[in-house]
Amino acid sequence: MLRGHIVGALWTLLFLAACAKTYGPSSGDSGPVLAGPGEAVVVTGFDLVAGGSGLGLLAAEDAGSYRLAFHAYDPTTQRLLDPPRAFYVEQSCAGAAPGQRVCAAAAHHAAVAVPAGDYILAFVLKQHVGTYVPNLFGYGGTTHGSYATLLSAVDVVTTGNVAGSFAAAPGASVEGNKAPRFHVAAGENLYIGFIEIQGAVWTRETVSGKAGVTWGKADLYTAIESRPDQARAALAKAGLDATTLVERPATAEKP
Repeated sequence: MLRGHIVGALWTLLFLAACAKTYGPSSGDSGPVLAGPGEAVVVTGFDLVAGGSGLGLLAAEDAGSYRLAFHAYDPTTQRLLDPPRAFYVEQSCAGAAPGQRVCAAAAHHAAVAVPAGDYILAFVLKQHVGTYVPNLFGYGGTTHGSYATLLSAVDVVTTGNVAGSFAAAPGASVEGNKAPRFHVAAGENLYIGFIEIQGAVWTRETVSGKAGVTWGKADLYTAIESRPDQARAALAKAGLDATTLVERPATAEKP
């Protein structure tokens, strides 16, 4: 019953989604990718299967901008770090017919400099493209029909510092979580693979009450592909030596 309820709508956010990043770097940042002391470079890419079970509007036919969020956790306690630490991979995709990949040719690998540590795929956020209507006087305008869809694999909260932004809930457990995760050591240029999100099974519904919103949560079905040539090209584009790339694919924790 829960799955059927959420599959239909996937929880559509009726306000502008997070365009500002919180708690870490993004592949959308301008400038060179430089890892400082205690940091590493992570290379990855992603796509979604349109019409995938449980993905709903996240993998619909319409165009949109996607954010894949990885949050850090403590492997000993199996809990998300507090304060949070994260990084993001972002891209814009044209959409696709059911069964096809949403991003397809637009899907790309990207390199991001991040603090060394252990990370888990926390959520995917899609900003659906609206229609921009200029005002009558020619100064600015309004975007109509813009909204966002959130697919969360871990406990997620709305951040207080940026309206409409999301982050993994500090201290939440990820024990037994099936979302892809990986470890990266300082100084590494690590390729964690190309992540295809194929579907999801919702385990908790999003509900709104007097205490605020409790966001939904889902088990993800993913496949990790190896595309080393594209990964090395992304590293070279970032101004780094492509021959230093180490491939160690992200894996799902067995519950």
